[in-house]
Amino acid sequence: MRLTLLRDQPAEPATIAELQRRIEDLPLGLSAIGRFLLSMPGLTADHLLTWAEACDEAAGELTGLFRPSMDDGYGALAAILRDAAPRFPHPPRMPLSAEEADASILARRIFAAGLSTAGGS
Repeated sequence: MRLTLLRDQPAEPATIAELQRRIEDLPLGLSAIGRFLLSMPGLTADHLLTWAEACDEAAGELTGLFRPSMDDGYGALAAILRDAAPRFPHPPRMPLSAEEADASILARRIFAAGLSTAGGS
């Protein structure tokens, strides 16, 4: 089975560092929105695509009314959010707390050492 990509689809999703760099190039205010959206806990591709559509709608309403950079900025933010969507799975991967991370590391070390705990794991 061969993977078929669309003509305008990149071969691999943009890295988070590249997305952050593109967000910093947005007009003031839109870059804050982009940073906020990408740092939300529990973010999924559906959320990003919904926000991208909202940005496209905003760009359409602003066309010709204000500075051209504003509608261009909303269009650029929409493109960034669409490019970021493959990096955010559904269901979301919630970040571990420090205690959960330590317990996970300890459990893996115990398993790797071939030891068992009183709990039977």
